[in-house]
Amino acid sequence: MMEDPRSNGIHYSGPAGVGALFDASMDPATVLRMRLNGWVFFDYVDNGTLLACGIRKGPEIHITVAPGRRGTAINRRTLRGFLGPLLEEHGYLTTRVARTRPEQRDFVVRLGFQKTWEDPMFHYYLLGRVPMQRTSP
Repeated sequence: MMEDPRSNGIHYSGPAGVGALFDASMDPATVLRMRLNGWVFFDYVDNGTLLACGIRKGPEIHITVAPGRRGTAINRRTLRGFLGPLLEEHGYLTTRVARTRPEQRDFVVRLGFQKTWEDPMFHYYLLGRVPMQRTSP
C-alpha cells in the first residue's frame, strides 16, 4: 500500500506530482503532451492510502487502481467519494475502452458505466449517477 499524507478525497495535479500511477507507467513525453492538451491528472486518497489515480478532460475519465489495492479498493463508500464529486461537476461521466482490453471493460461495467456505442477500436460508456447508491423502498 502506498501511504499518503494528504487528506481524504480527490487531489488535482499541478504541473507534476499527482497522477503518480499514470506518471510511473507512461512515457514522460506522453504525460506532458496530455497535460498540454487539457488532460488533468488526479489521485484519490482514502484514510491515508492512495487508492486510485485518474485522468480526465471534461466529463471523460480514465482510472487506474493502485497496485496492491486491486480487487479491494472499490466499495460503495469509496465510489461515492471518488466519482460523486466528478459527477456533480459534469452531471455525467464518459469513458472508452479498447476492444482488445476485456478486463478493463469488465472493470468499468462493475463501476456502473453503461455501454452506449462502439466503433472498430473502442467501446464507449456513460455514467449518469453515483453507482451503488442505496435507494428508498
